[in-house]
Amino acid sequence: APMSTPAMKTEVRDAMAVWALSMTLAVSTNVDADQLQSIRDKGAIKVAVYDHFSPFSDSGAGIDVDIARALADKLGLDLVVTSFDAGDDMGDDLRNMVWNGHYLRGAPADFMIHVPVDKALQRQNADVEIFSAYHNEQIAVIRNLERIPVFAGLDAFTRSRIGVEIGTLADEYMLGALGGRFRNGVAHFRTIAESVDALRRGEVDAVLGSRSQIEAAMSGSS
Repeated sequence: APMSTPAMKTEVRDAMAVWALSMTLAVSTNVDADQLQSIRDKGAIKVAVYDHFSPFSDSGAGIDVDIARALADKLGLDLVVTSFDAGDDMGDDLRNMVWNGHYLRGAPADFMIHVPVDKALQRQNADVEIFSAYHNEQIAVIRNLERIPVFAGLDAFTRSRIGVEIGTLADEYMLGALGGRFRNGVAHFRTIAESVDALRRGEVDAVLGSRSQIEAAMSGSS
């Protein structure tokens, strides 16, 4: 069934943050005072960002890349951006990109951008410091108004097919919420953009995920 694109955009703009699922994001670093001087001596700062993560970082461009550039400019240094695909969990990403390095990527970056501010994550990764939150992420839903004319909470998903990006918070929630009640209606996609494309084609009834990424996909910037 066709969907109303302006109405869908309104749903996102009105910030339908679902069930108070939110995530604050930060920068992660293993840099102390001596290492900072070493970075200055090199004349360049190396920053790790996720790839295929519009609007934050994709193909060397995006919000996080702009932040990295502003950091480099503030320090009076050149910027080296290293993009990488997300690993199985955040601990893997921090190990490979921040404090240990990777056999294919070489030495770790000086900083990594877009790390959740989470006390448990910090305790599990004592070799990094997570600090300087700069963004508060919301989980939002965008829907086909003909198939789900009214969204009044979780019950709207009991008879619907919901698109999610695999391996994300939204994915885990939909698979596990209320004892797996919605599991059979979950459709997995590689990215939020692919989920939104499926919604446009009528293959799913709604998409649940990062509001920022949904807005980027809706605007065509993904």
